[in-house]
Amino acid sequence: MRLLYVSAMAATLSGCAWFGSGSQQSGYDYQARSAAYVSPGHANSCARHSHQGCLSTWNVEAAVGPAFIGGGTAITGDQVNPNSNANIDRVGMTDAYDVGIRGEGSVSYALTPNRKFTATGFYQRHSGNNDVEIGTIGDDTLRGTFSDFETYGAEGGIRQYFTPSRAIIPVRPYVEARLGGTYVQDIDLENANLTNAALPGGGTTPFLPGGAAVPLYEGGWVPTAAAMIGFETPIAPYTTIGVEAGARYIGTLKSDTSVLDATHPLGGANNGSSPWTIPVMLRGRYRF
Repeated sequence: MRLLYVSAMAATLSGCAWFGSGSQQSGYDYQARSAAYVSPGHANSCARHSHQGCLSTWNVEAAVGPAFIGGGTAITGDQVNPNSNANIDRVGMTDAYDVGIRGEGSVSYALTPNRKFTATGFYQRHSGNNDVEIGTIGDDTLRGTFSDFETYGAEGGIRQYFTPSRAIIPVRPYVEARLGGTYVQDIDLENANLTNAALPGGGTTPFLPGGAAVPLYEGGWVPTAAAMIGFETPIAPYTTIGVEAGARYIGTLKSDTSVLDATHPLGGANNGSSPWTIPVMLRGRYRF
């Protein structure tokens, strides 16, 4: 028990020193309003010549975690061609897609001791839910599976840190705002069927090509905007880990009218997209 107590106290003092409560020889005074920015190899030299402490200017970061789709529309049932006998529901992106995965790689630059500029590249993917009910055509139920929502891109942002806690495990909260762009792959309706029978490709009911994927949205670049909140804690002299969450808006994709054109009975069913996603990320940061 005594050994456990001593170990806990040592970790506490180490964390406080890292955040600036301990000796400035540690080279990290995150409470300071001004400081010299140096690499770890020059921290001792900086500490000898500065009463404000030393901070690292450049950082590399990596993050991974689940991403939830919280908004947007996959099928716009209220905009379907009014001259058809199709009764199509509104299908939200939440109904069309499962929880996805997001990965990020970043570099950040310290503008001040409590503010960083971030540049982030990312990849995100959501699998389509199987056999989603879309509506009815006549007396038959229309079902299908949405192709993966797959996207990659880059964002730039500003991160603002706040005063760290003085708990046994020091925690430093922050908020971050980002703007950027992302490329979203084509989105199709796959395995479309009417009451478990493949949609006809001709004859008197040429709604959709039998057995083929129905193009809904064209792939392309769209803007993104995100607001994040998180916290981090030190695990080594130059390394932190943290958790962050927030909301990210992804711009509207262009409707693909190669099949669902203005004359098609289901034309107008693909005037949606614009999803909101909610990532929950585990983030690691290393300071040079």
